[in-house]
Amino acid sequence: MLTGRLTYSAIAAGLILLGLVFLRPWPLWVSLALAFVIAGVGALLVRTGPEFLLRETAEPEFIHRPEPSPSPVTEQVSDVRLPSSREDYYFLFSAAVRWVPTGHVPDEPRVNMAALAANAIVKRAMVVTRRYPPEHVSLLRHELGGVLGWAQPDETGSVLAMAESVQLALPEEDRERLERLAGVRKEKELWEHARTYEQSKRDYLGKDVLKDPGSAVVWWLARNDEKLEQTVESIPLLASLSAAANNENLPEVLRCFVPDAAHRNGAFPAPSSPVDHLAAFLESLGWPKGSADGYLRACRLAQWLEQEGFPEEAEEIKRRFMPPPESPDEPAPPEPQA
Repeated sequence: MLTGRLTYSAIAAGLILLGLVFLRPWPLWVSLALAFVIAGVGALLVRTGPEFLLRETAEPEFIHRPEPSPSPVTEQVSDVRLPSSREDYYFLFSAAVRWVPTGHVPDEPRVNMAALAANAIVKRAMVVTRRYPPEHVSLLRHELGGVLGWAQPDETGSVLAMAESVQLALPEEDRERLERLAGVRKEKELWEHARTYEQSKRDYLGKDVLKDPGSAVVWWLARNDEKLEQTVESIPLLASLSAAANNENLPEVLRCFVPDAAHRNGAFPAPSSPVDHLAAFLESLGWPKGSADGYLRACRLAQWLEQEGFPEEAEEIKRRFMPPPESPDEPAPPEPQA
């Protein structure tokens, strides 16, 4: 093939030379000079062409081809206990360790590469888990997957190791214990908020609202600003509450109003006279106050009191149990005959 190319080149050069000599449009000496130049170039190509072409087309004697990388080897690691940030709580770590030798070990058959790879992955995982509390196991599982997903050399530089299918869990008893502790903490927090609220309310009522009868009245009026008559009727009761809240006696200026106001409101403060004791006793027996039946019973008791020499007390008993008339013109119910 190479010889044929050289032959064609010589023939083409000869035709060109003949054309220049016989078909020249210029003087003979110019054509001869061009012919000599073309003949010299052709002779040079004929002499050096085969070696040049062989140099360009021949395949090199040696081509460096890199050796193929070794295939990764998988080593399974299961239920390895890794520490957490809390004492006595551990994570259970499992993963598929994939590793390849680095080629830096002169005597690889005598080295347990799989153990080196597994140890490297466990140590890398331990650095991460000891920073997290056991309650964050779900979040930590994803972070470990990202940290261990990069192939890195071990401490000796013998293997490149990474981890896939990373699993992280807590022992069942620890998980249940943490759930109970979380429930207790929530209940404690709720109880502390309730206690703080109750204490604040007691301070508000004792040191502000019921500090004295005047403060109690002002507080009641602020909450019931449209009920002036009810506020006035509630003054004795508010004064009693203020005195009781501060472990003090009722002010003298309000003491005379307390019994009547308490009876009108249905309350029964501590009696302060024999009639109060007797009226409270009768009401505790179920004597209907303000009815005709209760009034007749009170009148019989009043007659006995008059006979015993207590006319004022008898009149007070009848007055307290007398029912209100239905109309202004209606007479009071008749008293029983002696």
